[in-house]
Amino acid sequence: MKEKNKTLSYGTQSITTTLLVLAIVGIVNFLAVQYPKKIDLTKNKINTLSAQTIGVVKSLKEPIKATAFVKGEQREQVRAIFANYQALNPKFSVEYVDPDKEPARTQQAGVKALGTIVLTSPQREARIDTLTEEKLTNELIKLSRNTSVIICWFTTHGEKNPKTSGQEGYDSAAKALANQSYEILPVDLITSGKIPEACSAIVIMGPTQAFFPQESKIISEYLKNGGRAMIALDINVRNNPLDPAPEMVAIVKEWSIEPQAALVIDPVSRVLNYEPTMPLIATFSKESSITKTLQKNSLFPLTRPMTITQNIPPSLKLHWLLQTTPNSWGETNMKSLVKGEVAFENGDFRGPVYVAVSAEGKLNPEAPRDSRIVVFGTSNFASNQFIRFGNNLDLFANAVSWVVNDESLISIRTNADAGGLIQLSQSQGTIIFFITVVIAPLLTLIAGIAIWVLRRKL
Repeated sequence: MKEKNKTLSYGTQSITTTLLVLAIVGIVNFLAVQYPKKIDLTKNKINTLSAQTIGVVKSLKEPIKATAFVKGEQREQVRAIFANYQALNPKFSVEYVDPDKEPARTQQAGVKALGTIVLTSPQREARIDTLTEEKLTNELIKLSRNTSVIICWFTTHGEKNPKTSGQEGYDSAAKALANQSYEILPVDLITSGKIPEACSAIVIMGPTQAFFPQESKIISEYLKNGGRAMIALDINVRNNPLDPAPEMVAIVKEWSIEPQAALVIDPVSRVLNYEPTMPLIATFSKESSITKTLQKNSLFPLTRPMTITQNIPPSLKLHWLLQTTPNSWGETNMKSLVKGEVAFENGDFRGPVYVAVSAEGKLNPEAPRDSRIVVFGTSNFASNQFIRFGNNLDLFANAVSWVVNDESLISIRTNADAGGLIQLSQSQGTIIFFITVVIAPLLTLIAGIAIWVLRRKL
């Protein structure tokens, strides 16, 4: 009788334990479904959507459907990306079509290549041949945009050309704008005599020649009447005048931004094996949407310091965007600079100094909207040679997005995977083999035998 009671007690405990384990597993699964959480362990977080993608998907106002023409084995490869997008906004939906099982529908859609993704919105359609986050996000931007954003780019005064390759070229920057569905339109004020009405903003990056008086007047009036502009004014270290385009300096001064006749020197750059004329930018304004999300450093070669005037009109809001390190200064003695003999002296600008400033507001009370201007102390930061350093690409694209009032695209862009490789020595491989193949199974076996023996003694 005593033995039967003991057996009944053990049976009750086993059933209770089993039910308790099932209950815990059920609760854990319920919480996992209701509050999903993913952990991306890849080196470059390639399975985590970029801040830009998150902003674009969350801002979708119209339904967009993705139809993936893939076979069963391909479906799992694209499902993870689609799931991340669907979790952000229910307006984004996905349908999978197997071309082998639905050949008529595939032919009707005009799909000829396996893996094609067809995106449809109420007004337009787009296609992707190979699914990546960058391609999908770029197409969503195009589909969700109701109007074209045209960037009017000046190239007739020696400015950086968006079509030029090579280290000093700007085609990488132009590609970044194209990825945001911005159209670049070359502008020549000498022949046109005006800034086209279709321009969402003008871009003047590093002019090396003077502007005619009539051109300066057109630009000045455009900005005062609600115009938008991104301007970079390089300093000419080796030749006089130091300002190759003094007319543009005068125009930005109207907006309480003063580019100084100096070159920023930063000894800290030597720690990173860069020249002191290539200052490292580690301080970004948290008050401006252009820079508040930036976390990496930037490299600003051959930049001039910029100051904000004290008597700012009440109708303007000015923000510094980038600031150099406290060890830097603005060198005004160009002769000693050319000789490579520089030191902080009276008359120089003590660091930290600003190298980019934004202005927003009205100088003309009758303007139909606020003007927006971003001025950089160098155009070199966004050239092909330097745009890949740190925040430079994001900084350039964010500034353009802010200028055209397209702030939903201001963010950090997608990083490509570097293809991490794990390398193990022979001894490390042997240790992992013994732990996983020998020791772990052996410990499990010993634990099982010990539990069995203990239960037999009860």
